[in-house]
Amino acid sequence: MNNNAPYADFGLCKDMLDTPGIVAGFKPAAISPAAADALKATGKLHFTGEGSAHLFPAKHAIKVARQRGYG
Repeated sequence: MNNNAPYADFGLCKDMLDTPGIVAGFKPAAISPAAADALKATGKLHFTGEGSAHLFPAKHAIKVARQRGYG
């Protein structure tokens, strides 16, 4: 990721650079009770990305989870 001008001025680049902080600051206890119950019932969480940009890099997260032995 190039965080130098002119790219740093684009919203998409700013969003992508903010992703690690957003993921690190995620608080599972803050999700709604309905979502928490559904997650507990299925034991699965579906990550999504936006087009090829993958603002939240779902494929990488899935790969790392599988490498660590998660379902």
